[in-house]
Amino acid sequence: MSTIATIATASAQPANAFATTSIQSPLQLFVTLPVKPHHLDGFLETMRKEVVGARSEAGNLAFNVYEDAGSPSTLYLFEHWANAAALDAHTGQPYYKAIRRQEADDLSGDVAERKLSELLPAQSAGISAPLGSYNLLTLIQVKVDAHIKLAEVFAEVATAIRSAQGNQGFWLYRDLDQPLEFLLIERWTRKSARDESIATKSGRQFQSALTELTSTPVRQTQLIDRSRDQD
Repeated sequence: MSTIATIATASAQPANAFATTSIQSPLQLFVTLPVKPHHLDGFLETMRKEVVGARSEAGNLAFNVYEDAGSPSTLYLFEHWANAAALDAHTGQPYYKAIRRQEADDLSGDVAERKLSELLPAQSAGISAPLGSYNLLTLIQVKVDAHIKLAEVFAEVATAIRSAQGNQGFWLYRDLDQPLEFLLIERWTRKSARDESIATKSGRQFQSALTELTSTPVRQTQLIDRSRDQD
């Protein structure tokens, strides 16, 4: 549901953590949608049609909708496209146009969109989170010149954390327009599995890096996957 039809952005697998390539590179978008509470059900009904349609497109690699557990009428849309041409083709689809038409009536504020670059080692974003999974978004703002160190630490610990019992995903993205901001998305079978992972060597190393390298306290939001009807 991006408001951007064509974007030149960073590759999911560049030569280094922050290299950029051409418009043919994979791209990720993270979109915040403030929905009027009494319009949420109808908006989600149309949004799920876009999810199904987008995932059927050859150029789509992931398309997930999350609800903010602390603010249920705030939705987050994560899109991963093979390239800008794939996104451009998506904006011509009827299900894309349908959800855009509802925005004028259903949204309570402006859409906020982040263009992201995934840090290595990359991991497939996959499909909807399993029912009952614990999903966490952490907004990280690092100190000036600390972004390289964060990337290095992530590269060191990502494989071990992803291998931890109960982990279903551990992704770190850099905001291309605000390069000192990062989004960490975690998916676990349960919250206690994440707590246990934090106590491991790799977990402690990553948490220590966040304490050392950030300029402000991290902000965490529990996410509920709303890509499908959960009733």
